Amino acid sequence: MAPKGPKYGAFAEIDGGQLLDEMRFLARAVSTDETRAMMGGINIEVVSEATEETPYQILLGVATDGHRIHIVEPLNKSAGPLFGLTAGLWAVISANFKRVQLARINEPFGDYPSWRKIMPTDPVVSRATFSGFALTARRLGESSMHLYKLARSFPECEPVKIDYLADLGYGDAWTVEWRKKGGSLLFRNQNVKMALIMPMLDD
Repeated sequence: MAPKGPKYGAFAEIDGGQLLDEMRFLARAVSTDETRAMMGGINIEVVSEATEETPYQILLGVATDGHRIHIVEPLNKSAGPLFGLTAGLWAVISANFKRVQLARINEPFGDYPSWRKIMPTDPVVSRATFSGFALTARRLGESSMHLYKLARSFPECEPVKIDYLADLGYGDAWTVEWRKKGGSLLFRNQNVKMALIMPMLDD
């Protein structure tokens, strides 16, 4: 008998503004591996509860496929009040340039990974800037130079998937932190978006 699909609760559609950009960024890192169903969505977490000064919850969003993690902290303040996003795992029904459609999974298949435990804590040895990489022919030449500069910025080059770099978007200003050979690279964008990309393993 085939396994039952997830049971959905609330639905949300984000169709513009900063939150759309944030959700599209998170959606790119959602796992599509059916054997890792607990990672099959964007996990929304509460950073702080509403107060008199801040009459709404502060939320963060995180998504991972096991090889990279995308984080937005905090999510745009409209996430809860306008779009009804609450803590929990949200499946990505569709994601494109115009809108992201989400559905809250009422009964996730297991606990979401403890992603904070694998965030790097070693001292930063080297920093670089990165303006993104595009796989389109129109931008391939210029973005290849960005990639070349990034690779030359660190004491030792780390092999990472080109697709993961392309999923960061093009034209954003990222600060990249390198800590040690064989370690993950941490990308930061305006202290709101973060991406942790693990190096490719040797076969």
